[in-house]
Amino acid sequence: MLICFRFLKRRNPVSPIPEFTKILSVLVKRNHFVAAISLIKQFYFLGVNPILKHTIYVFNIAINCFCHLKRVVFLRDCVNDTLHQAIKFDRIVNNGFEPSVVSYRTLINGLCKSGDICSAVVLLQKMETSTCPTRIIQYSCVIDSLCKRKRLVEALKLFTEMKKKGVSPNVVTYTCLIHGLCSIHSWDEALELLSET
Repeated sequence: MLICFRFLKRRNPVSPIPEFTKILSVLVKRNHFVAAISLIKQFYFLGVNPILKHTIYVFNIAINCFCHLKRVVFLRDCVNDTLHQAIKFDRIVNNGFEPSVVSYRTLINGLCKSGDICSAVVLLQKMETSTCPTRIIQYSCVIDSLCKRKRLVEALKLFTEMKKKGVSPNVVTYTCLIHGLCSIHSWDEALELLSET
């Protein structure tokens, strides 16, 4: 894989991004997240910024890699490293690069898994104001994280807000909430939710 990348890197002009993304997707499928980030950096230093040009695909790959490496904080905070600067989420959005539903879902999932639910909720709110439709998958991810951390009041509040906005809960949403309520012995509320399904 690295031989292919070196070949693409030496071509003049530098190879098009679609060829580059094929290598990245193979690395990610094989769980070589550090190698994928390293290749993105190398491509960036060749003068081609694969994250801000042409495709959201590389952007989503970078988010996915950082989430799997549990380094989601680099997607939000300003670090001196050039790549981390390049994929700072707010900066990319402010530069007119519109994240896709996949971008939001991947980052919200990564934030929830790393325990940064507050940032996940903020990102969910940003998604609501963007052109991307907010879907039940994103809400369920945040609700599940809140329930697993015994923050049921917040989970139920988000559940209510979600329904008011016209997003219909699914079996995953109900399961997360019912399990969370049972874990804190709120049997009546759990039964009430169960009767809604």
